[in-house]
Amino acid sequence: MHVMLAPFSLITRALPRTKWHQEPLDTEVVEHGDRGLPSVIPGGSPFSYCNVSQGTDLFNISSITLWPQPLYINDDFIITVYGELSKNITANSTMNLWLDCGSHCEEYGAEPGSGEGDSIEFCDVTDVQQPNKRQGCPMEKGGAILSYEFFVWDMFLHQPLWYNFTFDMRTKEGERMFCVTSEVCLKWHNEDKNKHYPGGPYPYCEWPR
Repeated sequence: MHVMLAPFSLITRALPRTKWHQEPLDTEVVEHGDRGLPSVIPGGSPFSYCNVSQGTDLFNISSITLWPQPLYINDDFIITVYGELSKNITANSTMNLWLDCGSHCEEYGAEPGSGEGDSIEFCDVTDVQQPNKRQGCPMEKGGAILSYEFFVWDMFLHQPLWYNFTFDMRTKEGERMFCVTSEVCLKWHNEDKNKHYPGGPYPYCEWPR
């Protein structure tokens, strides 16, 4: 299943789904493992833990991969999260998405931390594989591989910019499975298209940022 990444009004317009309303997530990167987490998530992806992440979160991540890298506007891509669940997870969990200006708010003329979010049914967008167990949701305690197929849709994400994405996975009871964030440069593979957006450093950003 492909999910098309669309921006929020911070950049162009809101996602074509029902918005969820909450305070912006504090997505400061965990740098020193002071919450029982490694400072770097293995796998070579640009993802980091959110500041709200804890070593006690229900899904213990062993690695995250992102393919392809670098990623461009109009690309399909796959995120794969490897890890282990500390308990069974019932249906009706959610993927809470958040898009903001990250460390580039001043350049965009945006209020630091401002952004918009959306909530999607976790099982609708997650391919779940568990060794020696039934596939899909609900998930059982133990090892699991979670895969996501996305598409950077140029109808919405068309301007070369740094985009800061946060994925916060919650159970229906509100317990956090995991939260990761990534600030990345998205631009056109064709440099001629990037030149249509002069001014500022935006067309010249480099992957991941």
